[in-house]
Formats: sequence, structure tokens, C-alpha cells
Amino acid sequence: MENGGNLLITGPVDRDEHWQRINRAAELIPGAHAAPLTYHNATVVPEDQAPMPALMRLNSSPLSYDLQAQSWLEVLRFGAQGFAELNHGKGRIFWSAKPVELAQGDQPAADIYTYVAARMGIKPEFDAGSRPSPGVLTYTMPLDDSVLYIMVSDSAEDSAMDVRDNATGVHLTLKLAAEHAALALIGKKEKAIIAKYGF
Repeated sequence: MENGGNLLITGPVDRDEHWQRINRAAELIPGAHAAPLTYHNATVVPEDQAPMPALMRLNSSPLSYDLQAQSWLEVLRFGAQGFAELNHGKGRIFWSAKPVELAQGDQPAADIYTYVAARMGIKPEFDAGSRPSPGVLTYTMPLDDSVLYIMVSDSAEDSAMDVRDNATGVHLTLKLAAEHAALALIGKKEKAIIAKYGF
């Protein structure tokens, strides 16, 4: 980070390898301290999103913690909103007071990763249009002359997919069957789907 890197932290880091308390967070955020997570629902909101373009605002899904999580998880207490962006050397630290990855479901973590990537200037490889089913995973594998799209459904229902590849402009529209996978190979020169499987 001193040389320009970026770091995302979610939740407190005030325990060592023996689970003993150490005061790491307060070195960067004065007054910050870990406390038991005792609530079921929460949100993540950056301190001030007003000056940011709409595409760089965090539209976080609600966080939900079950009873088991509430019995052992901790939250970092700092600021009113509990999300900070700190300059550190030439880099930045993005810090969410709540342990987002340990909340129920994948969408809250996806939302915060998307927000941080936008703040860092990382452009998404594809645009999924409307938010897909939370049970669908889409990821890309860039190759020399093509881009492989891999879509996996862990949903009980079929999912309508409408993906636009940002490198080629190709639209990928399909119905992904419940609990199935599909592959699509987009040629960079052809700017078209040159091979597909599962749809």
C-alpha cells in the first residue's frame, strides 16, 4: 500500500494467531475498537457518497447474521456509518466495520467488491444488466483471441441471462437452466459467439 496498492478489510482485525486481543485498528482509525456483533440486520454505507458518480456509489444489499454468527462474530466500532476510505502512503485502505463476507448470502460481498473496484478504477469485464439471480455465478476467462464465459446455476429456478461483454460489445442472451452450467466462447476478431455449450 505504501507504493500505491489498495486493501479492502471487512470486520475487525484485532486478534492475533492465538485469538488474543491486539489493537491494530486504532493505529489507523483513532478510537476504533472491536465489539460483539449482536444484531441480525445491518447495512454498509460509506461516510459520504454525495460527490461520487452514481456508478461508484455503494448500493449494498442488507446484511443478515444468524444466531450462530451473532454468538461469536465481532464488529469494528468507528464512525457513524462504519465504512472508511483511508489514504495510506500512495495507496488506500477501504474498511467496513462489519464482517461482510460472513453475512448470509453472497450478494452483500459482491456489492462491496464492485464498489471498491469502481473506486480503484477497475472496469468490469461484462455488464450483467439487471441483477441476476443470487444463485448464478458468471465469470470470464480471457484467452489470446477469445473470451470464455462460464455460467453456473445453483438456483432452483431457470434464470434469464443478458450479459454484454465489454471488450467486444457482444450480447450473450440465454436462459440458464436451474442447477446447470453453460459456456460461451466469444471471438475477439469475430465479435461474435463462436462456440457454446448448455444453451
